[in-house]
Amino acid sequence: MITQILTNYRTLTTYCDGFFASVMQRYGAHMQCRSGCDVCCELRTVCAVEGFALYRHLAETNGFLEALPAHGKCPFILDSACRAYAARPVICRTHGVVIALNGTQSVTCSMNFADMHPSDVEPTLALDSERITMNLARLNKAFCMAVGEPGLADRRLGLADIALGKAPDVFECVSSESRTPG
Repeated sequence: MITQILTNYRTLTTYCDGFFASVMQRYGAHMQCRSGCDVCCELRTVCAVEGFALYRHLAETNGFLEALPAHGKCPFILDSACRAYAARPVICRTHGVVIALNGTQSVTCSMNFADMHPSDVEPTLALDSERITMNLARLNKAFCMAVGEPGLADRRLGLADIALGKAPDVFECVSSESRTPG
């Protein structure tokens, strides 16, 4: 069951990557998102399923940090690049696009779409953030139930702890049982 949940999580992240690529293809001239830009990289916590994906990636790549960087940004940022890019959370995969929430389109990064109104973005290229969030919440709850820690679904996990290899004990047990691609 855990393997299927992680496969579904990977499907969600793949969808987000594809959506971002579609937005960049159509509206790239209006976006400042580029390699080396870390303006939005201030995430501090993640849900359990995302924390596990990051933890597993770091364990498999020997990517745990010895110490946290002093820059005050996400602990995975080094020289404006993400050291955990392949396993980055959903928000990192979608930040910067126009989002649609309650019938309103808005900008998630003030550097993007500065020369046009968010409502001028094609509705099919405005991210339905509620749908993404609900899918992630469902996957997270299923993951926490599958690992026998339903209360973990109501907690956020610190990225600093994950970066240093400190995570809920259940992550160690699950890691050896659930080998799925990235």
